[in-house]
Amino acid sequence: MKIPGLFKTFIFLCLIFCSCARELSLETNNNKASGYLTSVNVHGDYTLGTNLTDSNYLTVSAMFNSPGNYNIGTDTVYGYWFAASGYISHTGISDFHIPSFGTFLKDANADFIIHFDTSILPFSITPLSAAYVFDAPSGNCPTMEVFGTYKQGVSLATSDSVRIPIIVTRTGKYTIQTSTVNNIQFHDSGSFVHLGKDTLTLYGSGTPATIGTYNIPISVSSTACDISIPVVPKIDMTMYWYFTAEGVVHNGYIPDSLVIGGTANDIEMIGISGKVLPDSTNSEYVYPFTLGFGRIKSDIIPGTYIPSALPYSDFFALFSQSHATTSTTYTATVYLPGFSIQLLEIDKSSGFVRGTFSGPVHKTADANPFFPQEDNSPVVNITEGYFQGYLKKK
Repeated sequence: MKIPGLFKTFIFLCLIFCSCARELSLETNNNKASGYLTSVNVHGDYTLGTNLTDSNYLTVSAMFNSPGNYNIGTDTVYGYWFAASGYISHTGISDFHIPSFGTFLKDANADFIIHFDTSILPFSITPLSAAYVFDAPSGNCPTMEVFGTYKQGVSLATSDSVRIPIIVTRTGKYTIQTSTVNNIQFHDSGSFVHLGKDTLTLYGSGTPATIGTYNIPISVSSTACDISIPVVPKIDMTMYWYFTAEGVVHNGYIPDSLVIGGTANDIEMIGISGKVLPDSTNSEYVYPFTLGFGRIKSDIIPGTYIPSALPYSDFFALFSQSHATTSTTYTATVYLPGFSIQLLEIDKSSGFVRGTFSGPVHKTADANPFFPQEDNSPVVNITEGYFQGYLKKK
């Protein structure tokens, strides 16, 4: 059979094409490119617990000494890695986009080694730190819980801490530290692994230098707030009182039987009587400190109590403190607005009560807490007042 010339030409071209294609395929599949890495750059944000996306990748430069198949990749570190492969037909410097795979599982610096041919390049990825805000309306401060008793000259323990509600907007590591005020500060570090509402616990350190109530600044995101820390005298007892007036710290203890609560004529009231701590310049005087607060036809609860001439208004209070040696008395009255008692805690089961007090008072020679000499008596400002004790058991 005679084959036409045109058909012979077609068969010949097909044989040549197939041969070339087979040769190219063999080169593509079997020839290994040689060369070395020259640089690596990291792109994207790396956040704990998140799947990596197209925005997480490397750009790599490599010098190719011979064309062929290449594999460029890293080992797996903390759940993720980078890898790319292909064929290059030329020599010289080439740049590559190396995608990422996996999930970022550990909030720590990841030390990688990227490989090509026999060359390696080390590089590190630092994850983003956590982001969080106060769990409060924008620009406002949250309610912070203060734990522990802070005593002058006594080093803070691990139980001296502050709990702050927050909202985590980005997982990751965090480190937070307050300013140092009165020789104490609060701090903590760790990792947030979940988004949403959480609680930040800061632990205190240092030794309070002086007594009083101190505001320790703390800033989260763009909101600055204060942690209010009352520092009390170093009194080895659980029932005591103190305040500052005219630059002098007054303090003492409360005998076990002199924190009395009761109800009479539809008035619930708590009365506290305290003594002065004797020292080389101060002889003990019988019950120079008197403080009381109450409510009408209602249970006493934490809140603000103000002086009243007679207990005819709800949330009424009284305060008086006398000096044995000077015969002077500090007295809060309804005639001098601004004084208040802030009841911070009342535990009906244990009987424990504590609170603060401050404001203007009369300085008189009259020990009667209800009728001081208002006309001519000077006004003194009480600051940093604090009391705590246990109600007398019936």
